[in-house]
Amino acid sequence: MTTPTTPPPVGDTRQRRPLGPVGIVLAVLGGLILLGVIAGAVNQSVATLSRSHTVLTADAKGTTDLKVNAEAGQFTLEFADTPEAVLDVRSSRGSWSLERRGNTLEVKPPGGWQSWCFLGCDRSRNDVKLTLPRELDNGQLNATLNLEAGELLANGNFARLDLDVDAGYLRANGSATSVDVDLGAGQADVVLADVADATYAVAAGRLNSELTGKAPATVDAQVSAGLLDLTLPDTSYSVASEVSAGSVDNRLQVSSNSSHQVGLQVSAGSVLLHPGAPPTGDGR
Repeated sequence: MTTPTTPPPVGDTRQRRPLGPVGIVLAVLGGLILLGVIAGAVNQSVATLSRSHTVLTADAKGTTDLKVNAEAGQFTLEFADTPEAVLDVRSSRGSWSLERRGNTLEVKPPGGWQSWCFLGCDRSRNDVKLTLPRELDNGQLNATLNLEAGELLANGNFARLDLDVDAGYLRANGSATSVDVDLGAGQADVVLADVADATYAVAAGRLNSELTGKAPATVDAQVSAGLLDLTLPDTSYSVASEVSAGSVDNRLQVSSNSSHQVGLQVSAGSVLLHPGAPPTGDGR
């Protein structure tokens, strides 16, 4: 008697198709996302355990220019009775720097892997305050303040004031001879006195600004989206606007012979122009 035997299973001889370009891209992208999630989680865990408080100082005598690059979180600039510049840092993102180069005082955030984050970032981990001697609060300091995300708070009297916020909230008070505000997204509240030249750029979000004291000689604004709400001293202005989309609501006194020039370029969004208090000094 012959016992039938079952033949061994025949292997699948079909060849798998290699990944196409789209598949390769998706695989790489998935790997990067996974790596970013892991790195973000590790970074946040380490940061929670390593948050530190550091105080840096630098000689500020004779300083004419200030440059600040604030990566994220909250950055505050103020003037007080202190003999030197003081940078107070509460952060878990590495070491900040406060350096004097000639007549320029420069603040930089940490670099390296601790400043990199893809997903799962906690941007509130930076709390930085720069205090300058009150003698520099005399309207002669040129300040450039840049913030990637978070809050930027500045109070003082400046010669030239440049404010650049990619995203977040900006508040500036005091005076300046010239001001340049660039808002990527978020909100800005800027109140300054005796500004001669003002430049505004709004990519998105809302920028509220009030200029007091002397009426500005020139105001230039570009609004690609969002809203610019601008209050100027109550006098006549020569207003020129180019509007491809959006709107301009001008409630100022208008005169083509005015020495106070306002130029507007609006590609989307809105611009509101309001009269404020009467100008002071020779700003009429």
